[in-house]
Amino acid sequence: MSLAIPYLFFLGLYLLAVVILLFFGLASLYHLLRFSALSPVSVTMTFIMMAGTAIIIFLSYQQLIVIDWQQSLDLRLVLQALNPF
Repeated sequence: MSLAIPYLFFLGLYLLAVVILLFFGLASLYHLLRFSALSPVSVTMTFIMMAGTAIIIFLSYQQLIVIDWQQSLDLRLVLQALNPF
């Protein structure tokens, strides 16, 4: 019995988290422009969050491009390695 999880599953979870973060940033920017006074602090913090997300996406792409996404993680081997007995 094999408990193999493909690496693509983890990539999908990561991309889902990045999309949620981008959606939160865009919603923040929309509410900032639509409903609030454009104070320097709110504009700066929204820009820092959006720029940080863009940097995370860029650095992630550089690191993730070298992974062979056809492989899988066998949980039985991981659990055997964690079991001290």
